[in-house]
Amino acid sequence: ASRCWNSLVCDAPGRRRPCVRELLILPASQFLHLVDHGGETFHAYKECPLGILNGSVRGDTLAKVAEGIFKELYPKSLICKPDPGIRINGSRRNQRQATCDWLHDDSRVECKSSQLTWQARKHIWKLHFRNIKFDLFDELVLVLYAPSKLYIVRHDGHLGLTTTGIRTM
Repeated sequence: ASRCWNSLVCDAPGRRRPCVRELLILPASQFLHLVDHGGETFHAYKECPLGILNGSVRGDTLAKVAEGIFKELYPKSLICKPDPGIRINGSRRNQRQATCDWLHDDSRVECKSSQLTWQARKHIWKLHFRNIKFDLFDELVLVLYAPSKLYIVRHDGHLGLTTTGIRTM
């Protein structure tokens, strides 16, 4: 029998028939050479719960943590999600596409996170924050994800800024 991956109907010359969907299970031991490369960053984070998340999910999670801490630190302030706004074509943006992560009273707050990574060539640990668009927020919060703790920092808007073409910081 012909089998398809992620398809409901198979097309065979002259006939259509339902396909069988299967779950292919491969043991993790077959891929250790791809994951456990012995690097310092891997070993530093392998026991961390956030270490298993992809960068986007980890970033969203850390932004929620930082927003929650802001709410605790500023209980009398209004801290809420911004209106995501409208795209150029007139359709509404979803919340992930808003120009900032949250509002703190009248300030637009952007939260960026970075994981410490080992730079073997230079023998240093490095943080790299990307895609920071300074014209879209009033306040920048940086979450530094280290193996043993999180550091949440209100950036002063000056320290450590660099540019690389359209990349900044």
